[in-house]
Amino acid sequence: MSNTVKYIPGKGSLKSHIILVGEAPGSDEDRAGEPFVGRSGHMLTTMLSYVGLTRADVYLTNVIKVRPTNNRKPSDDEIASWVPLLRSELWAAVQKDVLTIALGSVAAKALMGRNYNGLPDARGKILTTLPGIANLLVTYHPAYLLRSPKAKEAVGDDLEMVKEFRLTQRKRHT
Repeated sequence: MSNTVKYIPGKGSLKSHIILVGEAPGSDEDRAGEPFVGRSGHMLTTMLSYVGLTRADVYLTNVIKVRPTNNRKPSDDEIASWVPLLRSELWAAVQKDVLTIALGSVAAKALMGRNYNGLPDARGKILTTLPGIANLLVTYHPAYLLRSPKAKEAVGDDLEMVKEFRLTQRKRHT
């Protein structure tokens, strides 16, 4: 196994109207060189299909672009050091009608900053008043769903909001 740090860039088109932001690459992502593969990636693909999307329809990225040592949760300092790069990566999301979906608490905290009071408080609504983000939906990370299947019901509710967002978006553009 290599000790080389591998940078994992986002994947997809920033012209997409849906951007998904996760925590950091895991071992599967580190091996593949792209975000959201392995079991979590399969769960994410299932989530996307629920709202009529494929991976090709969205942009996928992580807050942290390298796998944390020992696959641990990133520290607050690590998150803060990567936020400027994430913000510049997502700049296109400010320019048009885009829904950014924070998958899990690390992504929510990175995108919401001081407005973040925990995942249960943040999820369940589309936030529209955050500086630098047009629309933000916070939901559980696909890896969490693998460990806590009971959370799938809450994610189903969140995905219904994604469906409604897409429907509203289509109506605006017709």
